Amino acid sequence: MCKIIIPLNAYRQSEIASNEYEMLFKVIKEAGAYGVELRRELLSHSTETLKKIKTSLDKYDLFTVFSAPIFLWKDDGAFNQIEMENVYEEASQVQAAWIKVSLGHYKKDMSDLNVLNEFIKDHSTQLLVENDQTLFGGKIQPLKQFFDQAALQSMNIKMTFDSGNWLYTNEDPIVALSYFSPHVLYLHLKDVVNENNHLITAPLSLEDHSNWKRFVKAFSDDVVKALEFPINPIVKTKDYVDLFVERKGEQV
Repeated sequence: MCKIIIPLNAYRQSEIASNEYEMLFKVIKEAGAYGVELRRELLSHSTETLKKIKTSLDKYDLFTVFSAPIFLWKDDGAFNQIEMENVYEEASQVQAAWIKVSLGHYKKDMSDLNVLNEFIKDHSTQLLVENDQTLFGGKIQPLKQFFDQAALQSMNIKMTFDSGNWLYTNEDPIVALSYFSPHVLYLHLKDVVNENNHLITAPLSLEDHSNWKRFVKAFSDDVVKALEFPINPIVKTKDYVDLFVERKGEQV
């Protein structure tokens, strides 16, 4: 059975802003999900808030991913160490198992992977790099250069493969899959539709030909899947999780 994560940005801002984290975690747990993805941009960074979140996470025994909208590499290609230290400190307060960031401005001939490698060795939490929606950090070429070089150094770094974000950067998700599948530990699933020449993130389509099903089948159950699209009302969380739960010997 697939392990399903619910990112908090799947819910409306008003539900998150009310700080009813325990209520959201209860819904996620009762829906049969494996865990939750905390979104740094939606949380107060105060120690008191993070302690409350940790208490609620313990109550519902949820696997935790800490997502931070920061770049691993700064504009000049240097390692973003200060911000990464802050993110790891906050993630440690909720005992997150994984930390997810974006690539940022990686420059093959300038960015020092040795500095990053030493940082990773000093921090035990698994680091994930995601293909975001930027044209500098969400394109196939810089991501491929980064993961190829990281693999050469046997670095303990994995990828969050966002199936929908490739469309925002005018990349072919299937081509991307052929390059990055060996690096993927975490799969973000969403549908992306074009409305009035604007790309919009949408809930998973149930059509047989839906691309998201192809991505699910491309990976083993060891690759954790996140449902990163609007879930409204929140009681529909279970309906989406059930898409991935074995039913009469059949799976998605």
